[in-house]
Amino acid sequence: MISHGITVHVYGNTTVNTSEENSTQISIFQNSKDIEGLADAWLIMDFTPVAKATDIPAFVREMMPQGNVVYCAAAASCTATALSQWLGNSATSIFSGMSGFTNNASIEYSVSLDASPEVSAQVSALWHSLGYGVNLVEDRVGLIAPRILATLINEAAFAVMEGVASAADIDKAMTLGVNYPKGLLSWADDIGLDYILALLDGLYDEYHQERYRAAVILRQYVRAGYVGKVAGRGFYTY
Repeated sequence: MISHGITVHVYGNTTVNTSEENSTQISIFQNSKDIEGLADAWLIMDFTPVAKATDIPAFVREMMPQGNVVYCAAAASCTATALSQWLGNSATSIFSGMSGFTNNASIEYSVSLDASPEVSAQVSALWHSLGYGVNLVEDRVGLIAPRILATLINEAAFAVMEGVASAADIDKAMTLGVNYPKGLLSWADDIGLDYILALLDGLYDEYHQERYRAAVILRQYVRAGYVGKVAGRGFYTY
């Protein structure tokens, strides 16, 4: 279990819950200079979206403490096992829930195939201590919510590309007709089209199934830098 006052080292920008009601203390590392403090880390949370294991900066891998450190990454586009092999650290977990895929009240996570049961228990206890609901899933690309939502967004993108309807009309159909919390294409813009594309590519590379083939319009928008709200343009203009 998480003991009172334990320090969790966080790398990358994050909206993790750090209210005074939580007993877990958070240290934020956002660049290579700060990350030198990882030498004494017990658990590292990396909120930089990772599309594949080799996307992890070299300095993170080089400074990964040896021993029982637990590494948690926002990496729904690959598996914890792939990250584990790249980092040389069996105590590895991936998670989703803070990238716009959910309402931020819950976290999905998996652990690497070679991780001990204690690692899973530690990760679960951490998220609970931060006030989140926790759902342990199999170590698969996309986990649950990101995988399903990305495929729905991809189908909506195909509909736009094929001229079936405008982005606004497709979103209206999904919010009014299916009672989705927001339109799929607006949702994609919020998450980031580059993140959606990376997730679809990760799923396609893993399964080689046609349903995960990304719509060309998604790939073209990302090539052009139209990655969504953060860029001022995606399926909508902001």
